[in-house]
Amino acid sequence: MRRQTRRRLTQNVSRFYLGLGVFFVIGFLFFGTSSFFFAEEAPVNETPINEVIRLSNGETVTLHAWSYDTEKRTMRVRLSLDETPGNTNDHLFRYVYKARPDSEKEVDLLYERNDQYVLELKDVPNDFDQLAVRIYGLDKSQSIEELTPEERENGLLTSLYADRRTIEQASHTSSDETTFTRLFVEDELAETERQLEKAQQSVEAQRQQITRLDRDK
Repeated sequence: MRRQTRRRLTQNVSRFYLGLGVFFVIGFLFFGTSSFFFAEEAPVNETPINEVIRLSNGETVTLHAWSYDTEKRTMRVRLSLDETPGNTNDHLFRYVYKARPDSEKEVDLLYERNDQYVLELKDVPNDFDQLAVRIYGLDKSQSIEELTPEERENGLLTSLYADRRTIEQASHTSSDETTFTRLFVEDELAETERQLEKAQQSVEAQRQQITRLDRDK
């Protein structure tokens, strides 16, 4: 009886370790090969909103908003370009999306006033994933179609990036100047409020520092 009991215990222990080994092997094979079955999600690539970006020619650009109309397949971009004094270059906008980075498309200019622009990108596929609006600074006598690849690259001032996962959904029904002007005024008001809040925080920090110094004395 004892021999049979020992034999059964030995068999049970062996089966336990065998099962445990098979479990680890299967787990290793699953996690080791999961990348073949589950595509890794690409990181979000987008230009920050309301941040001043300095361009290669000394100008600055501020991106205010992106919006995408899924039915019309149009993207609208609002931005401000602060030109340097004496600048004689024209700004030209083109866009590309991730699936076709070498195929630039034209951009419609819906609004331009006081270095403020509203751009419209047409025929943007719903699965565009990520796209870039390229801003060129070209001499008035230049045509981008006639430039060499090197001249084209030298004329590129910056690219603004949008990501499908974070883009705002909107219906692009209105295109009148009054609407666009109001949006830019709201942007300026919001920026003024942000600057005022920062100034108030700075004043409060200085007041607290003075209080601490007086207390130390």
